[in-house]
Amino acid sequence: MASASPSATETPAGDEGHPFPVYAAALYARPGVAAACLTLQDELGADVNLLLSACWLAARGRRLEPHEAEGLRALAAAWREPVLAPLRAARRAMKPLLAGLEGSPEAARAATLRRELAALELELEQLVERLLEAAARGCGRAAAAGPETARANLGLLCGAEIARTALADAIVALAFPATDQGFTKL
Repeated sequence: MASASPSATETPAGDEGHPFPVYAAALYARPGVAAACLTLQDELGADVNLLLSACWLAARGRRLEPHEAEGLRALAAAWREPVLAPLRAARRAMKPLLAGLEGSPEAARAATLRRELAALELELEQLVERLLEAAARGCGRAAAAGPETARANLGLLCGAEIARTALADAIVALAFPATDQGFTKL
């Protein structure tokens, strides 16, 4: 997620004044969210940007229709499958290889290349966030901003198997923390 992210204590509203990349960075920075997202990604194949966009749309009071979710899923997959997944795999594959290079003249350059891959991966994720935001303009029908709308969006964007996990519930709970007045937006 965004390296220049707002702190985890900032609470941008999910409205037009707070674009999806800002919202995504703030939610992802909250304790437990990154770990939950990455576990869902690694174990169930979840798309982190779709997980976060489900909450962002819900914070804006937008409940997706199935055909809208299909379009957003297709957009994310168009970047994930041929571009992001191989880049992520290459970055991860380099980690154990670096251990074998310790003390060699190539160690520093290999470590730099891995960091550059990570930075490129992050930039591409942020590009996808902006593309998803543009594609989501005008999507969804008006709904109550909150966890129920987020769960409905999660089911459509990520599938029922992912939406029904405890990790997805944790992400939604962190996106809409309980208060005396009900639920607040991130």
